[in-house]
This record gives sequence, C-alpha cells and structure tokens, in this order.
Amino acid sequence: MNTKQPPRIRNSNIELLRIVAMFMIILFHITIHCIIPQLNNPKTPMVEYFVQPVFHTRYFILDWLCTLGIISNAIFILISGYFMAHREGSEINLSKISKKLLLQLGCASLLLVCVPAAVHLIKPLSYLNMQSIAIFNGMSWYVGYYFIVVLCGALFFNSFLHKLDYKNYSGFLFILFAFIQFSWSRARINALAPGLDIVLIGLFLYALGGFIQRFNPFKYIKTSTLVGIIIIVNALVLLSGYNLMERKIIPYLRESIDKPLIPIIPGYDNTSIVIIVIAICMFELFRRWSLPENKVINYLGKATFMIYLLHDNDLFYGIWNHRNWIATLADSPILFIIHLFKWAAFTFALGVLAYIIYQLSYKLICRYKYIFLRQPR
Repeated sequence: MNTKQPPRIRNSNIELLRIVAMFMIILFHITIHCIIPQLNNPKTPMVEYFVQPVFHTRYFILDWLCTLGIISNAIFILISGYFMAHREGSEINLSKISKKLLLQLGCASLLLVCVPAAVHLIKPLSYLNMQSIAIFNGMSWYVGYYFIVVLCGALFFNSFLHKLDYKNYSGFLFILFAFIQFSWSRARINALAPGLDIVLIGLFLYALGGFIQRFNPFKYIKTSTLVGIIIIVNALVLLSGYNLMERKIIPYLRESIDKPLIPIIPGYDNTSIVIIVIAICMFELFRRWSLPENKVINYLGKATFMIYLLHDNDLFYGIWNHRNWIATLADSPILFIIHLFKWAAFTFALGVLAYIIYQLSYKLICRYKYIFLRQPR
C-alpha cells in the first residue's frame, strides 16, 4: 500500500501575497538604508534641492515607502497564523522548521561571503562590501522574531487558542491589542525584557490569522471597504509626514537658522496601529481572491525567505548606493519610482537565484551523502 503523503496544495493567492510583501520589504530597505541616509547627508549631490525650509510634495513618496517593510512583517506573521494556529502543537514540526531556517541561513551566509570575494579577485577595483562568516549569527532580526512566535504557537499558544470560542477568542484579541497599543502598559512589558512588545504583537497577529481562518470575521465587510480603509490610512500617513515636516520648518524660520534644514521622514514600528490595519486589510483582500493554482507563483512564494535573508546587509546597501537617489528624485519622481522598482526587481531576482542554488545544493548533498557519511553496517 502506498503511504506516501500527497504534496500539499499551496494557495496561490496567499503565495502571491508573500511575493508582494517581499517586494515591499526590498523597497523599504532601499529607502531606509540608502535613500534617507543620502537625503540626510549634506555632501550628496543635489541634496540642496530638499534642504530648503519648504515642504516638498516628493517627501510623500518617502513617507509611503517607510511603511512598506513593517507592513510586510505583519503580513508574514498573519499568514503563518492563518495556516498554523489551528493545529495541535504536535502537528507543528519544529525540527523541520528549524532545519529549514538554519539551512537557508547557512546557504545565504556562504553566498554572501564567497560571491563578493570571487568578484573581488576577478575585478579588484569593484566596490563591494565583502562580508565575514559571522554574518550567519547577525543576519536579519526577523528570523528570530518569526521563530519565537512559531515556537510559542507549538508549545502552548495553539492549545490555548483552540479552547476559545468566538466570543472569548475575539475578547482575547481585543485585550492583547489594547495592552500593546497603550503606551504605558507596553513600556512596562518592555521593562521586563526589551523587545517583548514585538513578541506580543507577533503573537497577536499569529492569533488573528488563526481567528480569520477559523471564524472568517470579516465576511460581511465589502471588498471596496477594505480598499477604502487602505487608502484612508495611507492618506493619514502622508498627512502625518506633512505635519511633522511643517512643525520642523516653523521654528527653523522663526530662529533664522543658517544651517541646511535636515528633512524628517517619519518611521513606524511593528506595534503601530497604522501598520496593523493596512496589513490586515491587505491579507483579507488577497485571501478573498480566488486564484487558480500557479506553479510559478507558488515557487516564487517559497523563495521569499531566502530573498529576505540575502538582501538585508551591507553588501546590498553598498550596491544600492551606487545610484544617487536624491538626484533622481529631484529630477523626476516618475523616473525615481521606475529606478526604485528596477533595483528592487533585480534584488528579488538575485534572491530567487540564491534559492535555486540552495535547492540544487541540498538535492546534490542528499543524493551523494555517501561521499561524506559512513554507511551503516
């Protein structure tokens, strides 16, 4: 009798959401690690266009870009909760998850150490921020964040959630959300351990994903309403950026400061209500989308973790910094967006290539493991 389990059918709509979220993260990292530092550097060519005491509408682009990566972090946790929160703890294979994370982390580290060194040997004057193997332990804080949330789910959180009915489950979500959003209570939990508020918001999103899967609480909300909420919240993001910049310009003019005005681009953390609302609406929109299974989308969705690991480091920051983003933004916002998406697509493609290398390497090692291991007698 054939006991082989059939391959799990992946939801292409959710895999497409993973791809979109990963692309948003790349755009976000280019912005916060390259564009904004260039904007804050008085030596950047054409930066004088933006350091006058006037509000430039082109700041709106940067205000919007600075939300994308944090929204994507929330989306990835929502997806995990949606597929995992309803399972019993014993059904979550922590060993398999740990192995997957460690192997991809190891592959990304080796590529980041070896490939730039090889390029440097071939072309010594090429400018690349070569990496140390210590990057294995310092790569992407999100890996540890994700692992802690999943670990809590497998050890106790799923069992707790499974016992809750609709009323108690929704009540628990509201209480946890309020605890995180109230600044004083959040500060007290952070006093116990810095970053504990991030873990709690991760558990909230994980539990919410399970709540959506189990009860479908947004079924009576129109799709147009979800789109409208995203538009309104983004409008508030832009208005907030305008308010903060104008608030800085007013005392600058009153005091007649003769130094360049350093622009302020607001940032958002993982507990921000702005981030959570947009992430929930995006997740619900893609969840409703009835998309036929697509192997290309599914494969790219599986590659997103490797893409995440590969690009968030000094090597890619140096590559992205080859372009003067401020000069491009000053010259043409449309051209700025085109180049930004082009560089993000290039980075995404390199991440997919790294995932292909990882898969081929893993298969080769498994196939020829007898070369490295002794055969049992």
